Amino acid sequence: MKKWLVASLLLTCFTLSSCSDAHNEITGEKPPEAMVEVRNQSYETILGSYCWGGNGQSTCVDTAGQKNF
Repeated sequence: MKKWLVASLLLTCFTLSSCSDAHNEITGEKPPEAMVEVRNQSYETILGSYCWGGNGQSTCVDTAGQKNF
């Protein structure tokens, strides 16, 4: 019985610590530029709609995109 209790507590602690946002923050006022890599060739991408937040504030931008890709 004691083994199950210890195992349950360890599993709970592991799950809660892995879901934390403390180590997953990307800082900056805008999202980072994204690149697509195919067969060792890098291609720039077009930034579309996004929401970005940090320091207690967030911004959402909605774009229609380009006519021609």
